[in-house]
Amino acid sequence: MVPDMCMARLERFTRQLNTSEPDAVVGRVRYRLERDRNAVTLIETLVPTTRRPRGGRRCIAKFRYTSTRSTWTLYRPDGSQRWRRYELAAPTPHITALIDEVDEDRGGIFHADDLLAVLD
Repeated sequence: MVPDMCMARLERFTRQLNTSEPDAVVGRVRYRLERDRNAVTLIETLVPTTRRPRGGRRCIAKFRYTSTRSTWTLYRPDGSQRWRRYELAAPTPHITALIDEVDEDRGGIFHADDLLAVLD
């Protein structure tokens, strides 16, 4: 089960993402979390528009908690929408370290560079 304190930290990060978007995408992109028994998935949602009436959805990252070790592991989606362990971050007891990895995006896979093109 995901610890409440860690869930609260992930929720703060999601609120931060939703309030720090560039002006060109404000109101057009929303971030949300899906909580599972031992994992939390960060999802980017494109708001429906006249050009894209169905909107869109992209899984960005999965944070998986292993209670027997009290550690978090970060996963990224691959091209087939399967989850792969993110190799640039080792499992850690500190969820904040993995949130920072997603925020900094050293590997260039968590944030879409072409997001504005998709929205236009």
